[in-house]
Amino acid sequence: MPTIAASFDQECASVAMARIAVYRADTEEGSDVLRWLDKMLIRL
Repeated sequence: MPTIAASFDQECASVAMARIAVYRADTEEGSDVLRWLDKMLIRL
């Protein structure tokens, strides 16, 4: 059961990061968004 809970948290974090990345891509310059996304995914 702990494996399922850990996977769920990672999946939710991935979905949240994707939504934030799409928003930032719409509102900011592309290269800045890619740099930010790389940094955040490494941290995640």
